[in-house]
Amino acid sequence: MNPPDSSNSATWLPKQRIGSYELMRELARGGMGEIWLARQSGPRGFDRLVVLKRIIAGDEDSSFESMFIDEARISVQLNHANVVHIHELGKHDDAYYIAMEYVSGKDLRALLERFRRRREIMPTAMAVFVASKMCEG
Repeated sequence: MNPPDSSNSATWLPKQRIGSYELMRELARGGMGEIWLARQSGPRGFDRLVVLKRIIAGDEDSSFESMFIDEARISVQLNHANVVHIHELGKHDDAYYIAMEYVSGKDLRALLERFRRRREIMPTAMAVFVASKMCEG
């Protein structure tokens, strides 16, 4: 994981409040954005884990910002078992973020990377199971 880059947007930190969300930990970071695990809390014990995805590209890159907003607009219209649900498009300190459903567990990339590191191939039964789950919905 790369260190936070605060040159273009305010750096997010664990325990920081972003709207109705409390940041817990950074899950991933790329050249244009980052993904955080967060907790959304409400009245009378309402509590759920969500993922916040935010762009950290410079202000000069308005085309990336437009694509990010379009991603939220399109994604919120999708309803499929294999597509995470979008809860909100928000803005904090001049940076847009998307709040989305958190799906617990390992991702397929991590599983494939484990096999690659061990120089093994995925067992056929596991590959069929993964493919069948991809086709559900």
